[in-house]
Amino acid sequence: KRNKDTDMHKTIITLTLLVLIGAGLAATGFSSDIDAEALYKRCASCHGEDGSIEAMGGASPALKGQTSEDLFTKMKGYQDESYGGERAKLMITQVRGLSDEELQALADYMAAF
Repeated sequence: KRNKDTDMHKTIITLTLLVLIGAGLAATGFSSDIDAEALYKRCASCHGEDGSIEAMGGASPALKGQTSEDLFTKMKGYQDESYGGERAKLMITQVRGLSDEELQALADYMAAF
């Protein structure tokens, strides 16, 4: 009987933790429904299907080979207009309206190239 009680206690704790984790993810707006591939379509015409093109005639480095963290930071910089100088004008329109979760999903997608 002692083993059954211990097993039941462990099960209850595990289920409670899973519920709390799920609630935490929901509260932060995490969504596994973000289609990063679809989001990238707006980028592909300049950066290429696999992120290997140096956009704007070579003024912008290829996305391929960059880390998710770097890509996210740059896109956030375009959003708040703190990154990119003159070329930022085009990029601002591309990232405007995207949530942090969408930017992160997009950065993760591009980093996998």
